Amino acid sequence: MSQRFQIEDLVAQDHSGVLFRALDTQTQQSVSLRRFFPFGQNGGGLREDEQNAYNATVEKLTHISHPALRRVITGGCDPVDRLPYIASEWIPGTPLHSFIAHRHLQPGEATQMLAHALEICEQVSSALNEEAVWLDTNLKNIIISDEGTGRGTSFWLAPLRSLAKNDQDRSLHSIVRLTEQLMGWEGKSFTSDQGLEGWLTWLRGNVKTATLAEAREKLTNFKSTGPTQPIKTPRPKIVRAPVPAKKSLVRKKKKKVGNPLPGFFITLAAIGICLGSWTMFRKKFPDRFKQEETAPAEIVDAKQKENPLKRTTRSEPAEAEPVAEITNPPVIPPAVSHESPEEKANRMAIDLTAATQKAVAENNAKLEQQKAEIDKTKRTFLTSVRSRTTHHSESPASHRRRHFPSHRFFQLQEDPVSTFCFRQSKRPWENTDQRCA
Repeated sequence: MSQRFQIEDLVAQDHSGVLFRALDTQTQQSVSLRRFFPFGQNGGGLREDEQNAYNATVEKLTHISHPALRRVITGGCDPVDRLPYIASEWIPGTPLHSFIAHRHLQPGEATQMLAHALEICEQVSSALNEEAVWLDTNLKNIIISDEGTGRGTSFWLAPLRSLAKNDQDRSLHSIVRLTEQLMGWEGKSFTSDQGLEGWLTWLRGNVKTATLAEAREKLTNFKSTGPTQPIKTPRPKIVRAPVPAKKSLVRKKKKKVGNPLPGFFITLAAIGICLGSWTMFRKKFPDRFKQEETAPAEIVDAKQKENPLKRTTRSEPAEAEPVAEITNPPVIPPAVSHESPEEKANRMAIDLTAATQKAVAENNAKLEQQKAEIDKTKRTFLTSVRSRTTHHSESPASHRRRHFPSHRFFQLQEDPVSTFCFRQSKRPWENTDQRCA
């Protein structure tokens, strides 16, 4: 085996053996090379008599041909480990168990496959002079050939069954189990005597006594309930990338942004009104604003007089006068104080009291001056109001309404005694000088 076949690839392996794809050096074609484990993976090879029987069986199998059979090329036993092997033609395809995982067969497809299996078994039984099921009915070893080959379903032979006389797989039990697996009928019973269901019911009852010829004849007589069609190799599913969802054609409405010009003009008009009102008010009462402008300067002068050493403003430095250079300055002796600590403390207290009294007197004088100015402002204001009231009493009613609102309050300084409130009644010329504190 090592001289004729060159192993190219390991296809499958289980407890029953190993399947290789090898190159036949004599024909330069690919072959299926199977090595069997007759007694398990660690059970060893065949004895000499078993090897002779196996070689004779393989020699007879090389003369059998069928469209659904992988033709046997050669076989024998490895001289090294005495393991049997068989080489058959290589047909690419898909194992039947992979196809059954997607769907079970239709009755017509199963009927055609079973008919081919029974025909092959009859030919092999006739060649070996021993009736048995000589096919490997394991779904992993039944191949659905590719469409390009035109072979359909292909079976492998099981030459080791010639050595196992009491193997149950040699009987029609293997055909019953194969039918149940193809259709998914494991454990199911049928009352109908038509089609493939009726044939399976008959075969279950006569599995020990029926022959291969009877089983094939009954299968032909029982008409299938479905069409007889060749089995097509399942195509692999193509996983396509998900198509992105189309964007919605509905356009989102954009929020309308308001025109900022109206708001700008409104703000500008409000600022103009405020400035105009302020200007008119300053023109009506110029004396009051003059007093407010001069008040901060007077307060600052008063603070400087209270604290003459603390300057609120930085004075400009005076121009330095030229100093005559003194070559020999006179020596002034240090002043010697003859005051005791008690006399010095009394003198400092007297000076501090005098300075405090002077500051209080200045503040009182300033307050009297401010009070006199306030009285003068009051008199001026009252005189102007009286003269204006007399002027408006002689003018038309429309003129009076424009210059005299319903209520007007005037607050002079922060003295509660000098607070006046002038109110206009329905007839302002009758009580023009209402005064309330």
